[in-house]
Amino acid sequence: MQRKLLTIWGALCVMMLVGTHAYAYRSLKNAFLRVYPSAVNSILDDVPSNNDHCGQCHFDFDGGGARTPYGEAVRVARDSGSYANDDEAIAAIGVDDSDGDGYSTNTEITDLGAYSNTPTFPGLSASNVGSVSNVNVADLTGRLTPIPGNPVEPSTWGRIKALYASN
Repeated sequence: MQRKLLTIWGALCVMMLVGTHAYAYRSLKNAFLRVYPSAVNSILDDVPSNNDHCGQCHFDFDGGGARTPYGEAVRVARDSGSYANDDEAIAAIGVDDSDGDGYSTNTEITDLGAYSNTPTFPGLSASNVGSVSNVNVADLTGRLTPIPGNPVEPSTWGRIKALYASN
Protein backbone atom coordinates (compact mmCIF):
# COMPACT_ATOMS: atom_id res chain seq x y z
CA MET A 1 0.00 0.00 0.00
CA GLN A 2 2.78 2.40 0.96
CA ARG A 3 4.61 1.67 -2.30
CA LYS A 4 1.44 2.42 -4.27
CA LEU A 5 1.03 5.76 -2.47
CA LEU A 6 4.66 6.66 -3.21
CA THR A 7 4.14 5.84 -6.89
CA ILE A 8 1.03 8.01 -7.03
CA TRP A 9 2.81 10.82 -5.17
CA GLY A 10 5.77 10.64 -7.57
CA ALA A 11 3.45 10.74 -10.59
CA LEU A 12 1.66 13.78 -9.20
CA CYS A 13 4.97 15.59 -8.62
CA VAL A 14 6.06 14.91 -12.21
CA MET A 15 2.72 16.15 -13.54
CA MET A 16 3.01 19.33 -11.47
CA LEU A 17 6.51 20.03 -12.77
CA VAL A 18 5.51 19.41 -16.37
CA GLY A 19 2.35 21.45 -15.93
CA THR A 20 4.29 24.36 -14.42
CA HIS A 21 6.73 24.37 -17.34
CA ALA A 22 3.86 24.22 -19.84
CA TYR A 23 2.10 27.07 -18.04
CA ALA A 24 5.23 29.24 -18.04
CA TYR A 25 5.75 28.55 -21.73
CA ARG A 26 2.16 29.20 -22.70
CA SER A 27 1.99 32.32 -20.56
CA LEU A 28 5.11 33.84 -22.15
CA LYS A 29 4.23 32.80 -25.67
CA ASN A 30 0.75 34.25 -25.25
CA ALA A 31 2.27 37.51 -23.99
CA PHE A 32 4.62 37.57 -27.01
CA LEU A 33 1.68 37.05 -29.39
CA ARG A 34 -0.40 39.73 -27.65
CA VAL A 35 2.44 42.25 -28.01
CA TYR A 36 3.09 41.12 -31.60
CA PRO A 37 -0.27 40.02 -33.05
CA SER A 38 1.21 40.00 -36.57
CA ALA A 39 3.33 37.03 -35.41
CA VAL A 40 0.24 34.84 -34.94
CA ASN A 41 0.30 32.04 -37.55
CA SER A 42 3.68 33.24 -38.81
CA ILE A 43 7.03 31.45 -38.71
CA LEU A 44 7.43 32.91 -35.21
CA ASP A 45 4.37 30.95 -34.08
CA ASP A 46 4.77 27.69 -36.02
CA VAL A 47 7.46 26.17 -38.24
CA PRO A 48 6.85 23.05 -40.35
CA SER A 49 9.21 20.91 -38.28
CA ASN A 50 7.96 22.12 -34.88
CA ASN A 51 4.45 23.51 -34.56
CA ASP A 52 3.69 25.78 -31.61
CA HIS A 53 7.40 26.08 -30.80
CA CYS A 54 9.42 28.01 -28.19
CA GLY A 55 12.01 29.31 -30.67
CA GLN A 56 11.15 32.93 -29.98
CA CYS A 57 13.19 32.67 -26.77
CA HIS A 58 14.96 29.30 -26.69
CA PHE A 59 17.56 27.58 -28.85
CA ASP A 60 15.71 24.33 -28.09
CA PHE A 61 12.47 24.82 -30.02
CA ASP A 62 10.76 22.47 -27.55
CA GLY A 63 11.51 25.02 -24.81
CA GLY A 64 13.73 25.15 -21.78
CA GLY A 65 17.49 25.25 -21.66
CA ALA A 66 19.65 27.96 -23.14
CA ARG A 67 17.91 31.13 -24.26
CA THR A 68 18.56 33.07 -27.44
CA PRO A 69 19.83 36.64 -26.94
CA TYR A 70 16.21 37.78 -27.28
CA GLY A 71 15.03 35.17 -24.75
CA GLU A 72 17.71 36.33 -22.33
CA ALA A 73 16.59 39.94 -22.79
CA VAL A 74 13.01 38.88 -22.00
CA ARG A 75 14.22 37.09 -18.85
CA VAL A 76 16.21 40.14 -17.68
CA ALA A 77 13.26 42.47 -18.32
CA ARG A 78 10.84 40.16 -16.47
CA ASP A 79 13.21 39.72 -13.53
CA SER A 80 13.94 43.45 -13.24
CA GLY A 81 10.69 44.18 -11.43
CA SER A 82 10.25 47.27 -13.60
CA TYR A 83 7.18 46.00 -15.43
CA ALA A 84 3.70 45.12 -14.22
CA ASN A 85 3.43 42.03 -16.43
CA ASP A 86 5.06 40.00 -19.20
CA ASP A 87 3.38 42.04 -21.94
CA GLU A 88 5.01 45.24 -20.66
CA ALA A 89 8.42 43.58 -20.33
CA ILE A 90 8.26 42.19 -23.87
CA ALA A 91 7.06 45.50 -25.32
CA ALA A 92 9.80 47.42 -23.50
CA ILE A 93 12.62 45.50 -25.16
CA GLY A 94 11.09 45.84 -28.63
CA VAL A 95 13.38 48.76 -29.42
CA ASP A 96 16.49 46.69 -28.63
CA ASP A 97 18.58 44.68 -31.08
CA SER A 98 19.09 41.59 -28.92
CA ASP A 99 20.85 39.49 -31.54
CA GLY A 100 23.12 42.29 -32.81
CA ASP A 101 22.08 42.01 -36.44
CA GLY A 102 21.40 45.74 -36.84
CA TYR A 103 17.59 45.47 -36.58
CA SER A 104 15.41 46.07 -33.53
CA THR A 105 13.02 43.38 -32.36
CA ASN A 106 10.12 45.57 -33.49
CA THR A 107 11.59 45.81 -36.99
CA GLU A 108 12.25 42.08 -37.18
CA ILE A 109 8.71 41.20 -36.16
CA THR A 110 6.43 44.00 -37.33
CA ASP A 111 7.98 45.74 -40.36
CA LEU A 112 6.29 43.69 -43.03
CA GLY A 113 6.54 46.41 -45.69
CA ALA A 114 10.21 47.21 -46.12
CA TYR A 115 11.66 43.69 -46.02
CA SER A 116 11.16 40.66 -48.21
CA ASN A 117 11.40 38.09 -45.41
CA THR A 118 9.89 39.52 -42.22
CA PRO A 119 9.01 38.46 -39.66
CA THR A 120 12.42 37.13 -38.63
CA PHE A 121 13.55 35.59 -35.36
CA PRO A 122 14.73 38.41 -33.06
CA GLY A 123 17.17 36.15 -31.20
CA LEU A 124 18.66 34.12 -34.02
CA SER A 125 21.40 35.07 -36.42
CA ALA A 126 23.74 33.33 -38.85
CA SER A 127 26.32 33.14 -36.05
CA ASN A 128 24.11 31.29 -33.55
CA VAL A 129 21.56 29.31 -35.61
CA GLY A 130 23.81 26.27 -35.30
CA SER A 131 22.82 26.13 -31.62
CA VAL A 132 19.13 25.37 -32.30
CA SER A 133 17.63 21.95 -31.64
CA ASN A 134 14.32 20.16 -32.22
CA VAL A 135 13.76 22.08 -35.46
CA ASN A 136 14.90 21.67 -39.04
CA VAL A 137 17.39 24.50 -39.61
CA ALA A 138 16.17 24.71 -43.21
CA ASP A 139 12.85 26.01 -41.81
CA LEU A 140 14.74 28.99 -40.38
CA THR A 141 16.89 29.77 -43.41
CA GLY A 142 16.03 33.21 -44.70
CA ARG A 143 14.30 34.15 -41.42
CA LEU A 144 17.32 35.20 -39.39
CA THR A 145 17.96 38.79 -40.49
CA PRO A 146 15.61 41.14 -42.37
CA ILE A 147 16.44 41.52 -46.06
CA PRO A 148 15.53 44.93 -47.52
CA GLY A 149 13.30 44.55 -50.53
CA ASN A 150 9.81 44.19 -51.83
CA PRO A 151 7.73 41.86 -49.66
CA VAL A 152 5.21 41.13 -52.42
CA GLU A 153 5.71 37.61 -53.76
CA PRO A 154 6.55 37.26 -57.48
CA SER A 155 3.34 35.29 -58.03
CA THR A 156 1.38 38.30 -56.77
CA TRP A 157 3.29 40.61 -59.12
CA GLY A 158 2.49 38.25 -61.95
CA ARG A 159 -1.23 38.52 -61.19
CA ILE A 160 -1.07 42.32 -61.01
CA LYS A 161 0.81 42.54 -64.33
CA ALA A 162 -1.68 40.17 -65.91
CA LEU A 163 -4.58 42.42 -64.83
CA TYR A 164 -3.00 45.47 -66.46
CA ALA A 165 -1.86 43.57 -69.56
CA SER A 166 -5.41 42.42 -70.26
CA ASN A 167 -6.74 46.02 -70.42
